[in-house]
Amino acid sequence: MKTTYFEKLTKYSNCSLLIILIAIMSFSGLSVFGKTERVETFNSIEVQVVGKGNPVILLPALGCSANMWDLTIENVFQNYECYMVNIAGYAGQKAVEQPDFEIVIRDVLDFISKNKLGKVILVGHSFGGNLAMRIALAKPKLFSNLVIVDSYPFSPGVINPDITYEQAKMQAGMIESQLKLLPDSVFNHQQAISYSSMIEDKQIANSIIQEVIKSDRNTICRAYYEIFSTDLRDSLKILDVKAIVLASWSSARQMGRSKSYIQDILNEQYKNLLNCEILIAEKA
Repeated sequence: MKTTYFEKLTKYSNCSLLIILIAIMSFSGLSVFGKTERVETFNSIEVQVVGKGNPVILLPALGCSANMWDLTIENVFQNYECYMVNIAGYAGQKAVEQPDFEIVIRDVLDFISKNKLGKVILVGHSFGGNLAMRIALAKPKLFSNLVIVDSYPFSPGVINPDITYEQAKMQAGMIESQLKLLPDSVFNHQQAISYSSMIEDKQIANSIIQEVIKSDRNTICRAYYEIFSTDLRDSLKILDVKAIVLASWSSARQMGRSKSYIQDILNEQYKNLLNCEILIAEKA
């Protein structure tokens, strides 16, 4: 019997999971296997299509290009038809005048409808994971599986478990405004420090930093606003999909947080996503 992607992911040890996470965070600079079969463009997204098989939609991390998924497809989804999403304003892509990620969500759903896709596997990293959850919530019956990498339904609650949604939304507005006012040199330096602290492989970190620096500032700032002003925790109860949450511990460990502490936060954040397995990579 053919091994499904879900079985592949769930059978990995922490060591093998680390390989998958590194693959997810890798930037080869080329489309998978060097070949994109076709590209479709909507208002706020461009979709690269590669491979044949059951459909997989892959949403990139904040400020990153679709090519971040190349090694993941090669290692995990080589027997699937993969739809790699580029988002307007990311990594040198032309930005829309007024960034609005609700339009991104609508365009992904329109793409699915236009291509008559069903039982889609939806994968998202970081803010892409946030978008993946929102897309699945908009049309739950379209999706068979959900893979969320390093993303949370309510990100402010990870930093401060007692913060309210109203407080988080107010802070999100302040963060967006402050980031927009920074000189390019300061903003770029902040991004470089942030991504360098999260990624052990310096070559990969530098590749990601260059992608983010090429991104449209207003788009990145709007994404930060949405990261900190979105609370999906209660909404997740309507999803009836198999889900895997891939999380990391390394950064938290450096701050003195135990693995069980991270596990408890993840369990609380995803408690309403009933058919969910949470995996933590210790070194990623």
